[in-house]
Amino acid sequence: MIFSIVISLIAGICSGYFADSGIYLNRIKFVSLIIFLFLVWFYGFYTFSMEWHNLFQQFSLINLIDLSPSFILFLLLTIALILFWKLSNKRKIKATNHIHLNPDFWISLLTQVMVAVPQLIIIIALSSLFQPSIITLIIIFGSVLWVEPSRMIRAEVQRLRSEGFVDAAIVTGFSFRQIALRHLIPNLIPVVKPVFLYGMAAVILSESGLSFIGLGVNPGTVTLGGLMAQAKENIDAWWLILFPGSCIFFTILSLSALSEKNKS
Repeated sequence: MIFSIVISLIAGICSGYFADSGIYLNRIKFVSLIIFLFLVWFYGFYTFSMEWHNLFQQFSLINLIDLSPSFILFLLLTIALILFWKLSNKRKIKATNHIHLNPDFWISLLTQVMVAVPQLIIIIALSSLFQPSIITLIIIFGSVLWVEPSRMIRAEVQRLRSEGFVDAAIVTGFSFRQIALRHLIPNLIPVVKPVFLYGMAAVILSESGLSFIGLGVNPGTVTLGGLMAQAKENIDAWWLILFPGSCIFFTILSLSALSEKNKS
């Protein structure tokens, strides 16, 4: 859920803040960012695809160390991109060399596509394509559960965008990053907290269901859904249903109650 909330904040703030005006991107920075993403994919994923596969299959310190060259390359590429952007800032670039984009249109289009398909279907489909592991589930849940929180954050950011303190920050000369970190995100905490708690309950329930049908984490890892799945092979072991099921029930009930409390 931390991974999901980060994606939701980025998507929701960009979508809500630039809903009316759009964003003007420096053409040089935009092209360099596309090249940077391609290099990260090629050197950080494609070249080390076997090491990533081993890490997703079984998370261990040895598999993590094997990916250290990939992390070093990513760090070097990031430093090179930041230095290049600093050098480009020193040049005088005309307004015609900027690209106008509307992030609200593209993010809203993506959310509509994600909402059109049930989240559980997407999670089951992605889980069946990759080897079961904890990291795989984190990536799958984080890339699916960001849709609803981002729509709520977008609506709240649009409301905050019309407030006087945001206009004062713009007149003062604050950048978008400064406005987002100092003004928008602190005011989004009351919205994010109940969504985060409710999302944790949804993740626990979904992961238990995946482990129950054998699409969760590694078979050797003990999970509540895995314990309940063992009851299918031993019907007389009633405790394999009662205690894990009760734990799931009371955990989800507690998180739902905390979520409702934070809403009020």
